Amino acid sequence: MVVALLIALLLTQLMPTGYALWSDTLGISGTVSTGVVPPTDVQSILVDKVTAPPGDPQSFAFTASWGATFSLTDGADPHDSGLLAPGTYSVSEAVPAGWALTSAVCSDGSPVTAIVLAAGETVTCTFTNTKQPTRTQGFWATHTAFANDFWNTNVPPNEKTLCSQHITAKEQTGKNRLMGGFWANVAKDTDGNTRSDLDHARMVMLQQLLAAMLNKYGLGTNDGVLVATARAAYCGTNVDAINAAKSALDNFNQSGDSVPIPGSVPAATPDESQSQAALAFWDTTS
Repeated sequence: MVVALLIALLLTQLMPTGYALWSDTLGISGTVSTGVVPPTDVQSILVDKVTAPPGDPQSFAFTASWGATFSLTDGADPHDSGLLAPGTYSVSEAVPAGWALTSAVCSDGSPVTAIVLAAGETVTCTFTNTKQPTRTQGFWATHTAFANDFWNTNVPPNEKTLCSQHITAKEQTGKNRLMGGFWANVAKDTDGNTRSDLDHARMVMLQQLLAAMLNKYGLGTNDGVLVATARAAYCGTNVDAINAAKSALDNFNQSGDSVPIPGSVPAATPDESQSQAALAFWDTTS
């Protein structure tokens, strides 16, 4: 009995806040068993992911103040923090390119930056993201007036210079450098000379970069840092970096191709685009 009491005293000292001590006298031996039971007040935070359109497979990464990072999709079960002590916590989402964070709300009214968790409370915080529209380089290359207008109106002046090349969108025959970027031969220059591996990589990536800039500035779609990364790669000499940026931009440009563009979209005019294209401007890529 003395040993059992000493064990009970030790457990009481070591017990986490909110836990209770139990004891049971066993009728056969007359000994006393002592242990710890879970707290009667259990508090936790659930993080749920919702996408529009629903069911999108995109994965979203989260950082929480209570533990390790985690990822969620719309179809996944909410992330459970597990047992937490009462207190104030936070959780944030890394918004991927092509998406906008539409809302982030918690069931108790707390902001996601300061979730006040009371004893016995379970708080559910729901992050809702909406997929944004994008269009492929093929779309922008063939919708002449649409692309020209967005380039001239929405792209910031400093962004229109790539390395030392200033890209204009003049609606004149053979004068449109934007259209030239889309329609220039990526393998050879206008004199028929084969491009170097570096120039070839730049030209292939250029088409995706111009489209991504129109998606970013024209349609207002979040690109993360893809455009800035691609611009830096284009102006460098690392072919692998240029190719990697091209692939990332291609994925971005295709990501929201099924999402409607607000307002009316004019019909495609590929012949007009080719007529306006300043092909010789892109004989030099830097």
